[in-house]
Amino acid sequence: MQIWRFDSASFIRAGGGRVSRYIDEKIIREKNAYKAGVVGDIYGGVQIKEELYEFEPLELFEGQVSVYLPKMFEDMPEKLAMLKYPMSSRPQIIKTNKNTDINFSFNLIPQKIDNGDIQLFTEKMKKVIKTIQPATVFFDEKYIDMAGNIADSQGEAEHIVEGRMNISYFDYKSPAIDEQIYNFMFFAPLKETILHGVFNCRYRDADIWKDIFIQVADSVRKIERD
Repeated sequence: MQIWRFDSASFIRAGGGRVSRYIDEKIIREKNAYKAGVVGDIYGGVQIKEELYEFEPLELFEGQVSVYLPKMFEDMPEKLAMLKYPMSSRPQIIKTNKNTDINFSFNLIPQKIDNGDIQLFTEKMKKVIKTIQPATVFFDEKYIDMAGNIADSQGEAEHIVEGRMNISYFDYKSPAIDEQIYNFMFFAPLKETILHGVFNCRYRDADIWKDIFIQVADSVRKIERD
């Protein structure tokens, strides 16, 4: 029986060196792949390019709801908020990064709404935005039920998860002074009010932040006190 023996010199002469270099380059590319995109989730940490974002649950509106937000984000200074949100009805809570180009804002709309009417309310809000900003371009409209399922149309959840609410959301591109903005807006019925969230970033970063925005909206929980 003939025994095959590996001859490294012959391997290199036959082109093995090129194969070896290809394998090394492939390994390097895979190790650096995270630099071009997003790795992880909000519960274990999100690596965006070369920066790690850690998230933690925060209670909002005197403990009515909780949501996972980046640890390093802080309240937007009031003077800056007045510039970025000049209308008097600016969000009550605005969390932003150090460059103030990624924002998570929350507001309570003083209106009672049933779970089944959230779709109609969402459609009305889209029309309002289109009227105010005709250049707005809308993308997806989805619903997250109380089991965490995401669908194109509103439905009833079979297995309700404690604390979850019916959430409707849509995303859109809007014009700004220097560049276009990507916006993610959601609504959820909350006792006598409607929880209203708006997350945004530069439109060129939409591919990075869209999935994260969805995860953050999905992390919202209603807090029931004894």
